[in-house]
Amino acid sequence: FGTWTPKDQTDAEELSAVLAGALGASAPAVQRGGETELYMEVAPGKPAFSAGLGDALEADIARSDDGIKIGLLDLLTNNSDRHSGNWMVDSKRKPYAIDHGMAFLMPNEEGSSAALESPFAANFIDAEGYIEDENPLTPSDIVKVRAALAGVRDQFERLGRGAWLDSAEGRLDELAAAATGTRDIY
Repeated sequence: FGTWTPKDQTDAEELSAVLAGALGASAPAVQRGGETELYMEVAPGKPAFSAGLGDALEADIARSDDGIKIGLLDLLTNNSDRHSGNWMVDSKRKPYAIDHGMAFLMPNEEGSSAALESPFAANFIDAEGYIEDENPLTPSDIVKVRAALAGVRDQFERLGRGAWLDSAEGRLDELAAAATGTRDIY
């Protein structure tokens, strides 16, 4: 992880859970136990890799409203680690994002999120990791998400991570220009 410390990972887990709550993305709540210690709710269901979904069903789940919200979380946090072991799916096929320790790492190159491994973020980025020309959000969704981000700023600032939220807001600005959805998600 280079200079990515245990405290960085703990902060990423905590603040991703905060952001997930603000975005309505299904993810376990966390409670900080110490500088590098967290307690996390158990997410329902099975890890996606063991749920027998198949590619078509996984894609349908990723394109659902719940999947779009997880994709937005992954994109805003630049979560580079949303493989099929880092999300759960319950018996009703609702996805739950788990393991956010690699969130908020910076992209490999300016403007690219090529390192994102997320079937959910594919709602917003192309194969090279660049923002698509169209995405499922509406301009109204962008306004609501922007307000949600503003509502959690104090929690980021408390941990000295305001720059992480600044980066998320910058990504939202990029998405705003391509918000072509035909129905509100939020």
